[in-house]
Amino acid sequence: MTELSFSKRKSDHRVKDIYRNHGATKSEVSFDVKELTVLKLSDWPTDYSAQDIFLYKMTVLWLVGFILAVLWLTRLTFTLLFAVPAFVCLANETSTETCGSHVFTQAAKDEINMAGTFIESGSSLAITLLIFCWGKFNVVNFFLAAPRLAVFWFWLGLFCVQIITIVNMDFLPSQLNLQFLGVSLLLEFTTLIFLCLALKFIEKSTVKAWIRRTVDSEHWTAFLYYLYVLTLWMYLLRNLALVSYDMAMFARKIDRHAKDKQIDNLLLISNIATRGSFVQFFYASIFRNPKLSTVCKVADQTRPLAHLQHLQDPLFVTSRTRSQGSASNQEVLIAWEPYIR
Repeated sequence: MTELSFSKRKSDHRVKDIYRNHGATKSEVSFDVKELTVLKLSDWPTDYSAQDIFLYKMTVLWLVGFILAVLWLTRLTFTLLFAVPAFVCLANETSTETCGSHVFTQAAKDEINMAGTFIESGSSLAITLLIFCWGKFNVVNFFLAAPRLAVFWFWLGLFCVQIITIVNMDFLPSQLNLQFLGVSLLLEFTTLIFLCLALKFIEKSTVKAWIRRTVDSEHWTAFLYYLYVLTLWMYLLRNLALVSYDMAMFARKIDRHAKDKQIDNLLLISNIATRGSFVQFFYASIFRNPKLSTVCKVADQTRPLAHLQHLQDPLFVTSRTRSQGSASNQEVLIAWEPYIR
């Protein structure tokens, strides 16, 4: 027992010597040996200066910005490569899967659509992982809070219907190129739903404030912030192009390559609803909390409710009712704001 206490005191003195060698004062290194103290990694002295840490953060931030810029340009290219042939195919009352050699060959259009969908899946997955690695984002709380959102169950139901649509259109025809396209669509819907749920808890003002605190240059702060907004715009434009394509298919009653023709129209409606919900979400994310002028002025004082007016009558005012009346009035006047919106 004596040897253990001696070794413990010896190790504690070594810790104190390490702190004194790094410039700590005597009061800073004095602590109670009997208390169970857990030292964080950030509390230990390191040889890295503040400038080295800042350069490391800036390097990581520039790397993330470069990856987002490359992904944005690539996604824009594949979105245009889909939109132009799709417009020509709709003019000829055919779908892009059965359009033939209009604009591109059929094999080239299939490869472009499949590659564009895989790139969308990779982009959504990369951005979601970046959000999960962000220090301000609590991943555990996210998975606990996401099922409390109404839109979570809405997207989950639409995703189940999308599985039926992809099976009916891409897996049942037993064509290899369509099967690869079906796998890419499943990955795109899965990663896109996770990304939208994560962005549901992130405000644009939070991202802008974090970039401003991390980056000293106003020029690069604006560049990174607008790159984030352009990324949201890219998701909006792609889903808008796809929902417009599906709506044109439904309006012109163009026959698709579905295996079961009887339920194809219902599945097409669900596809329109899914893409339309993504359009609405990214539109709201871009234009969230706009600065609007005051239209209706709020009164300075709120009249108490009818069932609380007796609390102000002197006949009923006691010490107990006075405290209850003030608490009830505060409950009426203070508006409740939910944590999750």
